[in-house]
Amino acid sequence: HDMLVDLAGVRFGDLRHAEAALPEPAQFVGGLSADPRRFEQAHLALGFAAPRALAADYFAARLFAEAVGGGMSSRLFQSVREERGLAYSIYAAVQAFDDAGLFYIYLATERREAAAAMALVREELARAVRDLQPAELERARALVKAGLLMSLESTEGQASYVARQLALYGRLVAPAEVVAEIDAVTLDAARAAGAGMLAGPSARASVGAAEKALAA
Repeated sequence: HDMLVDLAGVRFGDLRHAEAALPEPAQFVGGLSADPRRFEQAHLALGFAAPRALAADYFAARLFAEAVGGGMSSRLFQSVREERGLAYSIYAAVQAFDDAGLFYIYLATERREAAAAMALVREELARAVRDLQPAELERARALVKAGLLMSLESTEGQASYVARQLALYGRLVAPAEVVAEIDAVTLDAARAAGAGMLAGPSARASVGAAEKALAA
């Protein structure tokens, strides 16, 4: 550590000091972007504003996303890919930062199936807000906790975790504290977080599919 500090002083010590400028919080407005070029597969993405990393409902949103689109047992994978055969690949996730978050769904499908696949994704998301099941929430909870704990097994993972905690919270948050927050999420909270995200405007994008496929 001391060596790194000394090296930074040598390289950057003559830089002028100034007050850090606080960026304006990101404002999610949604939108549509379609690249109609023909490829073997069409790639589609659907996004919504999500809670920022420090929001009280961040982990509820994270678990909702994991339940609907995390892994092969998720609703979207089972419904869109396995049961209907409308996607080669599909997943959902939440990314969160200091000022904003994003709930997004990605899928790869055949061009002719793009509109049907997008429509089914929206149907499944709306249904999950109403009837997300306890077993789905518990599966999502286990996946998120396992991902956290397994990421800490590597030196790189440890460094990334420490840096993120210091950047967001200004202190090192123990993994046990994070796990406790994950465990505290109730079924009603996960559903409410999902409803809140889906209530806002959406951002839709595609490569290899016609713009009308995004109108579903």
